[in-house]
Amino acid sequence: MQGGTDHFNEQWPPYWINLFKNEGYDLLDPFRYLIWNEEDIKDHYKQNTILVVKESAINGNSFFEEERKYAKRSLVSVVHPNKFIKIKDLHYRSLKQELPVFIKLFTNFLRNTLKIK
Repeated sequence: MQGGTDHFNEQWPPYWINLFKNEGYDLLDPFRYLIWNEEDIKDHYKQNTILVVKESAINGNSFFEEERKYAKRSLVSVVHPNKFIKIKDLHYRSLKQELPVFIKLFTNFLRNTLKIK
């Protein structure tokens, strides 16, 4: 969970993989290793950019087929080091700054745990 504002449904990638898999899609990961160390790209893009492709479009497409092999052996749930450092250093921030983030994350946790809509 990365916090922030106006995030509708923060979930780890396996949640989305399973959701889309049930609809006939597969997750590919052709971008993150290319942009991971690019300083001019925001960390949340480096961490979260994945490609969801219809299974029927993958079969017969050599690029997609190769990327599917890579995606099956890659780490999907990863936190970018810059994001980790920011989260790790939260104790240096004021309660006033972080309390709304905590409340949102805790509310999402309760909502997901109790299956509240």
